[in-house]
Amino acid sequence: MPIRRERPARTRTGRKNNRNPNHRPRGMHEARINKLPFVAAAIVIIGMFVGSIFLTKEEINPANFCPTNRSGHGTTAILIDASDQLTNEQSAALRAEFENLSNPRTSDGRPLLKRGDRLAVYLLEEDYEDLNKIFDMCSPGTVSERELGDRANEGENFAKLRWKRFSQNIMNKVSEPISNASANKTSPIIESIKHIRHTEFPPSDVISDKGNFRLIIASDLLQNSGIANHYSTLPQVRQVFRQKPIDMTGIEVRLWRLNSQTHLKLQSITHLTWWREFFALANARLRKPKQF
Repeated sequence: MPIRRERPARTRTGRKNNRNPNHRPRGMHEARINKLPFVAAAIVIIGMFVGSIFLTKEEINPANFCPTNRSGHGTTAILIDASDQLTNEQSAALRAEFENLSNPRTSDGRPLLKRGDRLAVYLLEEDYEDLNKIFDMCSPGTVSERELGDRANEGENFAKLRWKRFSQNIMNKVSEPISNASANKTSPIIESIKHIRHTEFPPSDVISDKGNFRLIIASDLLQNSGIANHYSTLPQVRQVFRQKPIDMTGIEVRLWRLNSQTHLKLQSITHLTWWREFFALANARLRKPKQF
């Protein structure tokens, strides 16, 4: 049987179409080639822009490890009430808590101090307007917290040494005041809280829900000043708050309650409830207290 050959397709004009279906006009091919340098240049520019973002090292103050740009970084302030002599067990427990502050992870699985967050530690003084700040530094971050820019600009050993220095500085500054606590005539806890609130934290209207701001109070919580005396009858919470109103909106509060060796009977559930109501009026986020 003879083989039947397919006839070439005809165009609308009736002419045979002998073109290769994969053929492209020469002009289009040359146009694509001419665009290649521009595409390559755009890729290089975009790569340089992205690289400048991720590889640029954040400016850090070498004296205290604090970023020059504090935006996005939190603050943890701690008030230590050493107005009464602490037992050896309480001193050891407090030192352990401060060691945990500089550990990469806390018991709840999240870092308490993130990279760039500032830690300020105060001692309770009779003169609450001139509190003794014994520590003020920022967390340099652990080796695992380093950003891409840090990894490209510094070695891992340098990051470890910087973290070790931060951790040791905390213990060096805190251990002596805790071990050498002595009795004071007054305990202006509320006044000190108000002073730290205005000194260390931004105004409430600029604190977002995602802000990392925290106040930790290590104390027997026995207020003793002109506005309230917990060694006598507990005053009305609202009356005291009207005298010393504090806005703690957006700030987390943690209580490290130290058992008093001489006035333990005053540290009742009613006394703790008094403080819960006080911080509720202040609109603080109060965490479950710890007892030492």
